[in-house]
Amino acid sequence: MDKSLYEIMQEIYAQKKTEFSKDIKLIGTLTSEEDSPNGKVLVTNDVFLIIDEMPDGTTSQRFVITGLDKDGKIYPAQEIAQDDISFLAQFQNMNKVEVISLNEMDKQLEKVAKKLGISKEEVCSMSEVDLDKALDDKGLSKEDLDKDESQKSKQDENTPDPEVLNNINAKQEIKTNIKVDDKYTLADILGVPAGSKLLVVYPTNIPDRSKLPYTTSLICMIQNPDGSIEYSDALTQVGGKDSDKNVYEVNRDGSRVEEKSVKSSFAIKSNIVKNGIITARIGSMGYIEVGFGYMDKTSHKDVVSERLEDQHTRYTTYEVRKEFSPREGVDNIPDKMDEIKEHPEISKNGQDGITLAEADGNLATGHEEVLEQIKAYNPDIADVFTDEEIIDRYHSMCEKNPESSKEDLIRYTEEDLSEDAEHMKGPMEH
Repeated sequence: MDKSLYEIMQEIYAQKKTEFSKDIKLIGTLTSEEDSPNGKVLVTNDVFLIIDEMPDGTTSQRFVITGLDKDGKIYPAQEIAQDDISFLAQFQNMNKVEVISLNEMDKQLEKVAKKLGISKEEVCSMSEVDLDKALDDKGLSKEDLDKDESQKSKQDENTPDPEVLNNINAKQEIKTNIKVDDKYTLADILGVPAGSKLLVVYPTNIPDRSKLPYTTSLICMIQNPDGSIEYSDALTQVGGKDSDKNVYEVNRDGSRVEEKSVKSSFAIKSNIVKNGIITARIGSMGYIEVGFGYMDKTSHKDVVSERLEDQHTRYTTYEVRKEFSPREGVDNIPDKMDEIKEHPEISKNGQDGITLAEADGNLATGHEEVLEQIKAYNPDIADVFTDEEIIDRYHSMCEKNPESSKEDLIRYTEEDLSEDAEHMKGPMEH
């Protein structure tokens, strides 16, 4: 920092401040011609702005100009009236500088003094060379100090208000060291330190909702390994109550896919996955249930997710996690959705549902029993149609007859395919 400027600003501020003054800022310089015994000379004056906060809450500003004499002493500071036409004309041609605030300089000075373990006065008395050496001895640089301040500001912004932390009615902790696909952990995807936890909480009795980064009833936080809690930059609210999304969740071993109503959903900003999402809801026992999955990249309304492990849910099997790798997950959602929506037995909120094999986006898997029944009805069906074509026809029947039972749908498909097979084989026999 420029200590001489700091001291100049202190002196000017002391000359011109009132009980209402809060800060002084250097905003630019003015150059003018003045008469001297040796003729015309160019004189440069600094232009300052004094900020006053009035009792009624309004803010006012006063212009002050001054400069240094030949001995380096400050000319008496001259305050300029707001309606001074000659000054305003000069002001238009002022050489503007990056605004420098005395308050900010003072904070910087305090920061340097604290890092070096000395007083502000001692820092002011040091030359730039001595200051650089003192910082170097501590393994620091001025850039490091600025970085520290930037990080602190970011931390303050992300730190939940105490009122929020004191009014948490329900909380779910998800360990981020668990793998959510065949390669990455939740910590990898969210970009948080190993050993962190994802907290999904239900705060109540918070009169000022502006203190929350989300408008949903359930909100997400990160608990760092040192116990500190902050909001995550990686999670952005994309849905409120019920989230207006079609959410289909796979249980831990893939034996069931259920349609779920979720209270909150959060898009994941990650270098690892695209269109990732965290879903959260209140379960039947009052526990918060959390899922990880993918949104359909074309509409973002359809979601396939897996239930994340918590104290009430056992670990997810590898077969399920493999379906949620970036390769298998995000690119295959439209096909998964087609299978899920066309299936006659998709469940809602706790009823028996279809299996992951039946909703993996591959028509050839999860339908072995249906295939065998249909092919056994008439041998011509297997001779004329491939397995994929048979299941495709079955799905078509499911879509056309959403209220029919599985047995009826199989019968409709058998009769339809048998009739087509007889027509297609007939001409070939002549």
